[in-house]
Amino acid sequence: MRPTCAAVSLALLFCGAAPLMAAAPRYTASSIVNAASGVSSILAPNGLATIHGTDLSGLTQALSASDLRGDQLPYTLHGTGVGVVVSGLRAHVVYVSPSQVNFLVPALLQPGPATVVLTRLGVSGDAVKVLIAGCSPGLFLLKPGLAVATRADGSVLTEAAPAHPGEVVVLYATGLGQTAPPLGHGERARTAAWLARRAEFAVVLDGRTLTAEVLYAGVTPGFGGLYQVNLRLPERTGPNPEILLLCGDTASPAGVRLPVGTLPGPDASTQ
Repeated sequence: MRPTCAAVSLALLFCGAAPLMAAAPRYTASSIVNAASGVSSILAPNGLATIHGTDLSGLTQALSASDLRGDQLPYTLHGTGVGVVVSGLRAHVVYVSPSQVNFLVPALLQPGPATVVLTRLGVSGDAVKVLIAGCSPGLFLLKPGLAVATRADGSVLTEAAPAHPGEVVVLYATGLGQTAPPLGHGERARTAAWLARRAEFAVVLDGRTLTAEVLYAGVTPGFGGLYQVNLRLPERTGPNPEILLLCGDTASPAGVRLPVGTLPGPDASTQ
């Protein structure tokens, strides 16, 4: 005798319609980018990367304190079912939405070709090829064309409240590569740590390469994948200079400016 479905939730698991599977995530190599610069397909160990696409997640959720285990970032945000694997290594996810997922590129990766796969609720997207570089510098932006920077006291630089020549400013970036000592897999930085390629790092202001003025270039304590550069502006810095981060022969994208004003001149009444 053919059984009938009982009107209880347990029976629905067997007699109801087959459950709907999550749609496969869709993305391409060109939609996997440095989270700060937007440069596609070139990532750096311990850098923040972004996957743009469709059906990446069923909800929008950012990293919260409950996702952390000490200084360890999570492989997936609670309740999202979204994970990222880079060349067989599980990456640590810090933000998900239907069209964007941010993750920390595994610090254990060595330069060379790699594959990225995003999985949502057990359904995987395509394995796409990217390049892992020793560094892939990118400055975070306050708005298009304007770098995020603060003064030493933490106040944000803007066009209305710029820095001035001679001041120390703090720039924020990702993709600057390994540090010394190195960070563990998915580990938030506990303390400051300089770039391993410190001797190859420089800041370029309006075409002028600065090294002695770089007071610190390394990870930002308390964060994963975030770097900072403490820079003393030369006395002859012009207004709103173009700024590049230079790591060996690789530079951050051109066209980004730092909010810098001019020093006020002497009061006319005293002349």
